[in-house]
Amino acid sequence: MLDNESHPIPPTQQLSGTALTTLQPSLRRAKLVLGDFANTVGSFIVTHRPAPIAFVSVDADYYSSAGAALQLFDADSQAFLPRVLCYFDDILGTNSYVGELLAIDEFNAAHKAVKIAPIHGLTLTRRVPAFWNAGMHVLYFFEHRDYNRHTGDVPHFAG
Repeated sequence: MLDNESHPIPPTQQLSGTALTTLQPSLRRAKLVLGDFANTVGSFIVTHRPAPIAFVSVDADYYSSAGAALQLFDADSQAFLPRVLCYFDDILGTNSYVGELLAIDEFNAAHKAVKIAPIHGLTLTRRVPAFWNAGMHVLYFFEHRDYNRHTGDVPHFAG
């Protein structure tokens, strides 16, 4: 059963067992973490100790799942770049009273120094605009120790 805040379109695709057995061995520098966001996100940083996170794609389908996924950003800000590109795939055709947009609004209201905002005008700056442009956001860690430093000056940001 859907929670009242969920967008009324149920998920349409899931990875099949065959796709998983094909995908998992092909990953060289990535790890596929399967499970409910509520059970995996909270321990992700401590368990997997990733390099500073620069991009997060949220494909949560439901408000409650989106809220659980955003708990990733409650981890120590040093596990992230000061600004993290985020893609939210389930915001097109919705509004800020349901689904991922509601979860984003509630996250922003609950966090003084960490905010998620859309990239306004992204479509206008792209040579070939695409539908996914509307789903792009930036997570800002305003109190990150490197927030006001040019990324070229920070050793772990260098390529």
